[in-house]
Amino acid sequence: MIQITLNRQRKNLGSTGLYTEKVKFENGQVLGSSKEDCALRKALSQIEDALWRAFLETEKKNQCTINSIKERFLAFQNTTSPGGVRIKGLFQMYIRMKEREVGTKVTLSTLRRYRVAMNKFLDFLSYKSRSRLSDIEIAKVTKSHIADFEVYLLDFCGYKVNYVRKTMQIIKTIFLYAISEELVFHNPFNGIKFATEAVDRGFLTEIELKKIIDCSLPSQRLETVRDLFVFGCFTGLSYIDMYNLTAKDITELNGRKWIIIRRQKTSVSSNVLLLDCLSELLISMHLLVLIPKLRKKGACCLC
Repeated sequence: MIQITLNRQRKNLGSTGLYTEKVKFENGQVLGSSKEDCALRKALSQIEDALWRAFLETEKKNQCTINSIKERFLAFQNTTSPGGVRIKGLFQMYIRMKEREVGTKVTLSTLRRYRVAMNKFLDFLSYKSRSRLSDIEIAKVTKSHIADFEVYLLDFCGYKVNYVRKTMQIIKTIFLYAISEELVFHNPFNGIKFATEAVDRGFLTEIELKKIIDCSLPSQRLETVRDLFVFGCFTGLSYIDMYNLTAKDITELNGRKWIIIRRQKTSVSSNVLLLDCLSELLISMHLLVLIPKLRKKGACCLC
């Protein structure tokens, strides 16, 4: 809260829009040396400068009253405050920045997840306000919004705990970006921890895997999905690594065929011995011919 006193008159100028832990604030100063602490100190300094400017300008015009100081200060805030950036605009700024890194540091599927997270948060704001409000200034987002958003994803949308955790991490990343760009000076995620649910993926027995291999399916599309799944079971390759697989990635060493690739997610080199049954699978399903065709149609064709 910003409060000024002039000639024994006191006036509240509203909230600073800044938040920090109580233990980090002492004698009007923000303690700590983190990037966020430094940003908070800078923001408080800017507010103090604006107050002094408002006082000096009104005094110079012989209009130095507590109300005129407030009006002048709020005018400064409206023109200089970074908090005017809204959630949708912040996401779009971040996504545009990441679009330049597609193919090197990020993938299109990553950008798609950020857009989905943005839409979920905007839907939540509309749901929370019970009106057409579908956006909010980032400076007005509080811990209460974050906690309520998590409950909204779990209870209203019915998402699983781990999916909610990933979505919340995306929103947190966006706010950390805003702080680094000095678009906002508080982090509503401070002190908030996301729940994680252990998942037992289980495993297929040899008999179960054989049933999958031998089962008759009603369409070519399902057969393709089955063949790729079986190929992944024997090689340990993820879908995206199979998606990127080409004939150049198969090398023959000492009479044995190997898949030699670099995993997309971790950039770790992976050498996989191509078993005889997989060689037959490659031939029978023309995997290395099929995957480029699927790539042209898009990854969603197997979903």
